[in-house]
Amino acid sequence: NAVVSLRNGELKLMFRAMNIKTVKLETTYCGYIVHKVTTKEGEEMNHHFTRISLSTQVDEDKNIPCNLATPVLPDIVSHTMDSTSPLYNINPDNMVNMELIVSVVVVEPNGSKTMFMTSYLPEEIVWANHFAECVVYKEEEGIFMVEVGRINMMIPNYTPRMSAKMMEESAVLASND
Repeated sequence: NAVVSLRNGELKLMFRAMNIKTVKLETTYCGYIVHKVTTKEGEEMNHHFTRISLSTQVDEDKNIPCNLATPVLPDIVSHTMDSTSPLYNINPDNMVNMELIVSVVVVEPNGSKTMFMTSYLPEEIVWANHFAECVVYKEEEGIFMVEVGRINMMIPNYTPRMSAKMMEESAVLASND
């Protein structure tokens, strides 16, 4: 599953990613969303790849298109649904008409790249939820452990059921009052 939730005041699409073959501090994620695009001239492209910024950080630097991954797996990878995002107008109601395909490139410290694609049907993108913590530190052993049963666990929250664009417009209207 993927979730859409507010994180530090920004609407984000989030999913979990794990690179089980290696645990390196310098792994980075770059992403693309494959979606239908219609040009101004009316040309329809059914499978257009649009680059999206992905981050494993709570507050990503928008000037860095590929952010470093955390050393503890699994990572929560997020995409900010702001005015530069192809998901800026997506809300729970119009999401039912789309299939989201996320293509992620994992770049290892040695320069090798691994690409994986995953798709999310509308019912697999859970609005107003965030992922539960699934990594715990075992102090007596000095290691981090993944509680596998919690990897897909989600916690409901109070994210508004509106697009990032609608949220932005509502904030502007409220500030004018």
